[in-house]
Amino acid sequence: MGPKVVEQPSAIAIATAARKSHAHWVDVLGILWIVGAAALTLVPTLAHGKYFGSFDFLQQYGLTKTGSSGVIVHNAAIADQTDEVLPWITLAWTQVHHGHLPLWNSYEALGMPLAFNFGSGAFSFPALVSYLTPLRVIYWVQILVSLIVGGTGAYFFGRVLRLHPLACVFAGTTWVLSGPFWGYLGLPDTSVMSWAGWQFAAALLIMRGTRRLWSVALFAVSIAFSFLAGNPQIEFLIVLVLCFFIAVVLACRTPAFHGSGPIGRPLFGLAAGFAGGCALSAPLLLPGLQIANASVRTIAPPLPSAPFSQLIGLVFQTFWGLPIKYSFLNAQGFY
Repeated sequence: MGPKVVEQPSAIAIATAARKSHAHWVDVLGILWIVGAAALTLVPTLAHGKYFGSFDFLQQYGLTKTGSSGVIVHNAAIADQTDEVLPWITLAWTQVHHGHLPLWNSYEALGMPLAFNFGSGAFSFPALVSYLTPLRVIYWVQILVSLIVGGTGAYFFGRVLRLHPLACVFAGTTWVLSGPFWGYLGLPDTSVMSWAGWQFAAALLIMRGTRRLWSVALFAVSIAFSFLAGNPQIEFLIVLVLCFFIAVVLACRTPAFHGSGPIGRPLFGLAAGFAGGCALSAPLLLPGLQIANASVRTIAPPLPSAPFSQLIGLVFQTFWGLPIKYSFLNAQGFY
């Protein structure tokens, strides 16, 4: 036998490997930046103490109710955090640490569903993470997780769009610091919205046919966690925008737009992913829908008149002055 010939890697292969390694570290730094930005937003509040919440509402209820104006309610749009969310997540954490599934709330009336009320988010991803932490920090841990999921999802979507890492960092940071998202942190709505970037990225990967099985799985998991976060009506709003995005991408493949590419197979993958997400969340989604149909929410209140400035806010999102005192009244609605 002759001497064994060992092929040396070409210069192109070495350069390609170096570029991939560099891109990997750039992405790691970009994600760390977004995580740092999310954590930094909580510092001004946590600098005053270990508890995180809209406790100025306590002046209006129970033993802490006062008739004076010494305490100002800064953000009247998030009253549900004090009235409902904080008690519910505390009860859910307590039940989990006593070995029970957080399904039932025995402290309201003759008993009320806990996991099925579309507000507690007892099986949401932020809640699952917070069950690993002490009770006193679960609220801000859930908020931090929602920030990180939303920011990294925006970054990942940007990378799937083949944007420069710096542009993806800008997108993720903008998501973390955006007024509409930040203004309602702590409510189930933001935990639902935080998965939007992951859903758009997974949908685009499915349409490209990139690692189809993993892309469908990511789409299903992100859909499931959105429903498990509570307030599924928020996810349906995201799905409406996502369907429009999918329709535009696939329409560009038709001969009418001089495009090419598969359409039927991506649609099947998207449908399978969405069905999988609904199936994963069905044990909580279906009982929740049954309860919602029998709740007082089925009685639609009269819609308040919307100031023109709120209609402008649909295009130019802002903080609406929050949390400056007297800046937002519930009577204005949530436009």
